[in-house]
Amino acid sequence: MSRQLEEQVRTWLRAEQSGQDDVAERALARALGELGRRAPRAGFTDRVMVRAGRLSAAPRAWRSWWVRAAVSACLLSAGLAAATLPVWVLAANPITHAVGSPLVSAAWHWGSRWLSASLTSFAVITDVTSALQASLATSTAIGLLSATVLLASASLFGLRRLLSAPEESMPW
Repeated sequence: MSRQLEEQVRTWLRAEQSGQDDVAERALARALGELGRRAPRAGFTDRVMVRAGRLSAAPRAWRSWWVRAAVSACLLSAGLAAATLPVWVLAANPITHAVGSPLVSAAWHWGSRWLSASLTSFAVITDVTSALQASLATSTAIGLLSATVLLASASLFGLRRLLSAPEESMPW
């Protein structure tokens, strides 16, 4: 502590003991102004929360050089691809006119066969769902499903109570 600050603190204490409130307030203001403002270092609240057990430390994913190099390479290649896109569009038009006709017809044929196969599989799914609908429309199946839903809800409620923090279950 500096001598000037020490003297201001003594002046404040003497004025406080003697009952001179105005002098004591001014001396305290000068002493506190002499202290200056201090701020905690970066990450102070994170360190406090980790020590208190309320926050877990984040993994240091960006520490390794290879992760940073891979992300940089991806960003660089994406930027180069975006920069050369107009050139690719200009070059693609003559190429598609030169070889596009057989290629387009082959792609169209393949796409129509794929669409036909997918629609056939939807017919199978429709048959299975209609069979399930007929079997689940009975009163026994509806009762079993209702009991299962009630049991699942009770289990979920019980697990939620078991896994809650002790502070959350206190009524006050």
